[in-house]
Amino acid sequence: MKRFGLVTRLMLIIAAAFLAIQLVALILFLSLRVTSPVETLLKVPERIAALVELLDRSDTQTRSLVLAAGAGGDRTIAIIARPEPESGARFGLPRIRDAVENALIARGITNRTVRTRGVSGTVFGNDGSYEVYVELRDGSYLEVKLRDNVTIRLLGVPVGFFAGVTGLVIALVALIAIARQMRPLVALSRQVERFGTSAPQQPIDETGAAEIRQLIAAINRMQKRIDTLVSGRTMLLGSISHDMGTYLTRLRLRIEMMPESTRRDGAIADLEAMQALLAETLDFAAVSTAMQDGKGAPLVAALTSQLADIDRALYTFTAEMDEIRVALSEVALMRIVANLIGNAARYASHFDIQLSADAHHARLVIDDDGPGIAPEERDKVFEPFYRVEHSRSRETGGTGLGLTIVKQIVDAAGGTIVLTSSPASGLGVIITLPLMPG
Repeated sequence: MKRFGLVTRLMLIIAAAFLAIQLVALILFLSLRVTSPVETLLKVPERIAALVELLDRSDTQTRSLVLAAGAGGDRTIAIIARPEPESGARFGLPRIRDAVENALIARGITNRTVRTRGVSGTVFGNDGSYEVYVELRDGSYLEVKLRDNVTIRLLGVPVGFFAGVTGLVIALVALIAIARQMRPLVALSRQVERFGTSAPQQPIDETGAAEIRQLIAAINRMQKRIDTLVSGRTMLLGSISHDMGTYLTRLRLRIEMMPESTRRDGAIADLEAMQALLAETLDFAAVSTAMQDGKGAPLVAALTSQLADIDRALYTFTAEMDEIRVALSEVALMRIVANLIGNAARYASHFDIQLSADAHHARLVIDDDGPGIAPEERDKVFEPFYRVEHSRSRETGGTGLGLTIVKQIVDAAGGTIVLTSSPASGLGVIITLPLMPG
């Protein structure tokens, strides 16, 4: 079965809505139109009250002229002795009766019997009629018979009002139909926003118009290719680092068997630096494959564990809560905490940790009194292997991958990391991490 495209669907929905509005307006106009525009200037209850007042003041001959002048179009009028008793086929119209009584009172006519009743007919046709009986001064009754379009004029509501309300309802239905057609695009947009985060990626349901289904299918294929490439890259890095670590270990054993000398010590130092770099790469590979496990990790416990081996006099730790879980695996969270606290302990004499949270994110602030990082270099330190010369040299243990890994983990989790100047003129690190839902 051939499906219409998105553009065709939207055009058909809008065209159908406009056509429905025009048809409803045309039906109402043809079925409820009045015979003369002058009739719309005065409501039927007021006209009936005027006829009653005029007939009360007229003699028999004049009444005949009044009846002839008042009849015509969609109504007939007459003077009768008494109304016929109501039958089961007829029903009272209290709203119309009240409107006529109010019109009589407005003209100073009181204590008059008013009866109304209607005969069932079609909704928009002229088969049904409405009858209004008003007692005259001499005891006789004015009989007014009108077609069913009288209800609109009796209540003072124009046909255009009903057409407008109907048009509004149809327009709302059209908007709902359009929204349903656009729903797959909304879902697609949300899924694309999740690309590159640690949240599990699920294929998008291929629904909607043909163009949308083709787009969703293409994005699903692209997402699968990206996942495959990332997994392959991570596996390759891990394999290379592991194999190189094996050869470096063999090389170090051979060097340590050499006689002690300055060159031997230098070679061992270089090997240690290479092993540290490989360890960073292995950590990166492990973290990249386990950033999100669906369970979350306790942030306060991770901070407390990392601070356990540091002299208590070197730091202060303030948390607004006993515990809080963030949307990261424990491996990824410990990688962040270990790097940031390790840097603060290595380059500063004192640092302060503050932990707070709102409804959706945890906020971790680490301020130290170390040498800090110049504003123009704060973005560069997140680049692989970049080191700040006066503080991040090989002698102080930096490899240039630590903050790179931290930023990748934070970004993939949907958080943020910002480097600033601390109140103690050192480095300030501000991290936000999403909380585990529920």
